[in-house]
Amino acid sequence: MGNCNEQVGGNFTCCEPDVYVQDKVCNDFTIIAATPVVVYITNVNTNELFATGSITFSSGTGVLLVNFLLGTTILGPTLTLTPGSSASFTVTNFSAVQLTAAGATALTPVIGEFCITPRYELN
Repeated sequence: MGNCNEQVGGNFTCCEPDVYVQDKVCNDFTIIAATPVVVYITNVNTNELFATGSITFSSGTGVLLVNFLLGTTILGPTLTLTPGSSASFTVTNFSAVQLTAAGATALTPVIGEFCITPRYELN
């Protein structure tokens, strides 16, 4: 049948197509302490994972830090949000998303929404 890089009679169907799925997860969050909080964790192969998403810092004080982790290692730059702001992201090869709100307390919680659409290959 030839290899997948060869054109066979004008038809490229000799290769098995990759099958990707995607999920969408959205969560409201309320952070009441400066302790980092994991808001998303995956159980799929991180080498085949890529995702897009957004995060909104609706109310609170201080800054909200968003980190993408591979195990315990922080990947790439930290997203920094201020009250009333939001950010979008595209990330790959990660295992968790962590939020840290240094100014958060029970009296002045940091409130927002986190949405992520992970995509990964089914084997």
